[in-house]
Amino acid sequence: MIAVTPVGPPPAFAVKVVKPAKAWTTRKGWAWSAPPPSGKAHELPGHWTKVLDDLHDAYGGACAYLSVYTHRALDSTSVDHFEPKSKAPIGRSYDWSNYRLASRPMNTNKGEHLDVLDPFALPPGLFKLCLVSGRVHIGDGAAPQGSALRTQAQATLARLRLNDGEYRDLRIRIIDKFLQDRQLAGMGAMQRALDQLRMQSPFIHSEVLRQGW
Repeated sequence: MIAVTPVGPPPAFAVKVVKPAKAWTTRKGWAWSAPPPSGKAHELPGHWTKVLDDLHDAYGGACAYLSVYTHRALDSTSVDHFEPKSKAPIGRSYDWSNYRLASRPMNTNKGEHLDVLDPFALPPGLFKLCLVSGRVHIGDGAAPQGSALRTQAQATLARLRLNDGEYRDLRIRIIDKFLQDRQLAGMGAMQRALDQLRMQSPFIHSEVLRQGW
């Protein structure tokens, strides 16, 4: 997991998403500035899916939590509402700034929970990566032992299950592919390997550079 720089909404976002959502909410008699009635969040119309391609393009296809490329063709990409639909005002469900591009497993892991750190607000160096084991750990400099931030970071790792075996294996496969690509013959092989790595996983790319690999 790495800090993600927010990108503004696509053209016509208000027309595609906000306007029909407000009209629906008005017909329903619900307050735009309040959460949906208890147990009714599933009734909110999914207008956010109209901009999933825009969200994917805006963030280079990288899941905000796993920091690995998600494939639209494989239906592995989803819109995560960082402030959950069931707990935030209805308007936040149709607010581009509340959307995080997420792989479906990460979206499922996060669910409606509130204990996950926002990728848009991560301090530099909070999460680091062991390039041998694929395990994510917390940087002592960014979050000292006993600090509130460290507790939040630990909760994030646990909630998203970022160190489960399948995610560690995925990172190791990406690292192995990078190591193979940089050994290819020809001028610029190293730079091409780094460019491909950055697209595949911004987090791994940043750690490879930081650790001098």
